[in-house]
Amino acid sequence: MRVAYTSDLHVDHSPENRRLTALLGERLRAERPEAFLLIGDVAARPRVVADTLGLIGEPPCPALFVAGNHDIWVSLREQRRGLNSFDRLDEQLPAVCADHGWHYLDHAPLLLDDVAFIGGMGWYDYSYRNRSRDAEITLEHFRAKSYGRWRWGDQHYARFPGEDGELLDDDALCGLLARRLEAQMRQAADWPARTVVAAFHHLPYAALSPPRRMPWDFFLGFAGAPRFGELLDSEERLAAVLFGHVHMKLSLFTPAGIPLRCSCVGYARDWPETELEQVLDRSLAFIEL
Repeated sequence: MRVAYTSDLHVDHSPENRRLTALLGERLRAERPEAFLLIGDVAARPRVVADTLGLIGEPPCPALFVAGNHDIWVSLREQRRGLNSFDRLDEQLPAVCADHGWHYLDHAPLLLDDVAFIGGMGWYDYSYRNRSRDAEITLEHFRAKSYGRWRWGDQHYARFPGEDGELLDDDALCGLLARRLEAQMRQAADWPARTVVAAFHHLPYAALSPPRRMPWDFFLGFAGAPRFGELLDSEERLAAVLFGHVHMKLSLFTPAGIPLRCSCVGYARDWPETELEQVLDRSLAFIEL
């Protein structure tokens, strides 16, 4: 099976990001993969996510959507109206996907022929931070998502309340989402799948070395959490792990030697290319299973 994947379209960031989306649809119909994964961070508003799926158009294959942290952001105005990030993750985004015929991977695994797809947004627990700077950048800085002049946007817009109405901390949210992954893996365990592909927006393995420069030593703490990878390691049929979030193109391996791949679009201001077709050449990737 030939699987196409990309992430981090960020269509609400610039007109160039939005124009790339129409080209993405055309490229998919030309390449005709057997599955396509869009691995998070399309836009911060469900209406814009819906417009984006419409702009991509009819995919030539089953299309799977994974939520990213930007996709579950809730504006301050929406928060005053009582909306939260669970509303985005568990109601609005799945409804958008259903309206456009996409599979919402955060809610259920999918079996295509003999390949099972599992995954979801994932989250972070600061495990990937540069620990050599712990005396300077403390866990309190990470919990506050603020250090010096640097801020992590989830500080204001990712709002996940617990049963008591208080906001879940990042460790508790990781635990909740890890239990959702466990449920998916139990479901997929009974399927006649030859291989399993996992897709997460956040990085599920400690595969990146701290860059030892700011602000990345701070931002890397929000890259992901290893507990998701530890769960994946128990799946003997695992053939590939795909992720996004870090705005890079990476070809890595898990500790067990499983391909660990990332191919992000990212913000237009950071693109090294001058032509949209070149951006797409870099950011739309394929893996053969």
